[in-house]
Amino acid sequence: MKKYTIHFSGKEFPASEYQAKIFDCVEHGAGNMIISAAAGSSKTTTIVNCTRFIPKNKKIIFIAFNREVVKKLKEEVSEKNAYMCTFHSLGYSILNENKIVKNTDDQINEYKYNSYVKEHINELSKFGETKSMGRERQTYLNNIIKLVEYSRYYLAFNVKDIKKVAKLYGILPIRDEIAVCQSVLRWGKEHTDTIDFTDMIWLPNVLNLTTKKFLADWIFVDEAQDTSIMEQEMVMKCFKRGTRFVSVGDDFQKINVWCGASQDAIDNFKKIPNTVEYKLPISYRCPNKVVELAKKYSDNIIAAPGAIDGEINYDVSEFAPKGDDMVLCRTTAPLIKLHLKYLRGNKKSYLRGSEEIKSDYLNLINETGSKLIDKNLLSSDGLFPKLYKKLFKRIETIKSTLNFTDDEAITHPEVLKLYDDIEGISVVSEGLTKVEDLVEKINIIFNGDTDDAVKLSTIHKAKGLEADNVFILMPSLLPYPLAVKDWEIETEKNLIYVAYTRAKKTLNFIKEPVNKFYRGEGSFSIAGMKAKLENIKDEIGYSEKMGTKEDTIVEHTGGFKVSILGETARPTQTTTKNKTKKGGLKFRNLMEE
Repeated sequence: MKKYTIHFSGKEFPASEYQAKIFDCVEHGAGNMIISAAAGSSKTTTIVNCTRFIPKNKKIIFIAFNREVVKKLKEEVSEKNAYMCTFHSLGYSILNENKIVKNTDDQINEYKYNSYVKEHINELSKFGETKSMGRERQTYLNNIIKLVEYSRYYLAFNVKDIKKVAKLYGILPIRDEIAVCQSVLRWGKEHTDTIDFTDMIWLPNVLNLTTKKFLADWIFVDEAQDTSIMEQEMVMKCFKRGTRFVSVGDDFQKINVWCGASQDAIDNFKKIPNTVEYKLPISYRCPNKVVELAKKYSDNIIAAPGAIDGEINYDVSEFAPKGDDMVLCRTTAPLIKLHLKYLRGNKKSYLRGSEEIKSDYLNLINETGSKLIDKNLLSSDGLFPKLYKKLFKRIETIKSTLNFTDDEAITHPEVLKLYDDIEGISVVSEGLTKVEDLVEKINIIFNGDTDDAVKLSTIHKAKGLEADNVFILMPSLLPYPLAVKDWEIETEKNLIYVAYTRAKKTLNFIKEPVNKFYRGEGSFSIAGMKAKLENIKDEIGYSEKMGTKEDTIVEHTGGFKVSILGETARPTQTTTKNKTKKGGLKFRNLMEE
């Protein structure tokens, strides 16, 4: 094999033996490649350099996970035969090519389905007038809106598949939501004068659109482990005779099943005929000590030659992080608490995902209509008594509808999401008595990014980021104690791996208090959560009889989002059957399993 080089930032470096094998396959081989790339392995640089060995008359498409990666690719790829895009922009372009859209911004309406459902619900429902449902009406509408969104991710149309979507994500139909969902999906497929962002990927699939403009000789897909079934199916639309396909990803960094990534994404790509797997295990980011720790969670990572030893430090002060350092935590509430401590101490910090958190908290607070916070649970109409009543009613509804035990119900995704939000609101409301002051404080503290600030982030939101010094807040939450399903347990291991491998120099574990209740105050357990909730139930005089008589809890996320183990989610993707017209491969329908 000849010696290959890597071109990066105007400089030239010897390619590793693993990169050389990939380049050799591109230049002299045949067929498709799955590249298993470790954290910090320069995977983007590697696939960019692959273009140097592709003839200039061959059309190349790079499909990336977000705009930031597309921007980076455009800066690094000089070949005029290469086209860079996200899945959404690719889908939108296919819609435009087929004259489904007119390439105008006013055709995009992110509230397309929300508005249609709310404005036409009396026509869509077999029960007719819905105003008589009272507060249950909002739950009914939210169920429909969520089912429509999830079913599009799953490419689900029939009753059986939509019911499975509902079951997987804890959507508890109270009327005819399944039938209404089907009607809305048919309407969405037929009415394309406006589209939302999910339509950009969903419509090319359900309308069976083809493309000539984007048929490619080479297709590269970045972050393959995070692709959904819709996205995988759309990739196949770009295949033609002789297309060579390269997917780059890492099963050990598969942490987005909770928001729609297929559990078997990389395995699905491996099913494409004539596909061979290659390794890219050298981490150019992580020091030796971090790599050794990461090896407990991945067998596909090794330190780069000449890597520094680095440091791993335990029982570090929560005030040790400095500007541009990164603090990671499994859940949000402890990060909010630390953010507030930093603000009080004039220490600059930034909480990633602030706008989303702020929106969720304000929606939940506004729904209660409460004027006073009442953390002591002394009244019936205070904010926290109402929030906990919502939580208890959700638990009872899940128990009765799904025939769950107490332990199963309190670890249900929607219960965990609501509990996490209540915990976060509790942290922010410290020292306040009026809800109006709480709302003002939320608007102030969840601000934008600032220079030279400590970056606070959940591990999910830290994917793709790095810092010289990484701090793990509440290490007792890794792995998350409530992970029980096989895929959840696997995700927890992957989250640990992702968290550790953000570090370029030092990995630090912040000292945490012991013998305290729940996350943000120490180790968490099902028993501890149950005990805490039982105490609160006694304080507010809540009973199961009360819960069954009162209205079902109204979901506060405003539509599309539920939660898996404390993170906002979109549904896991399923697949469709049979082979594509272009010789590609349709993926198995997991809904049938």
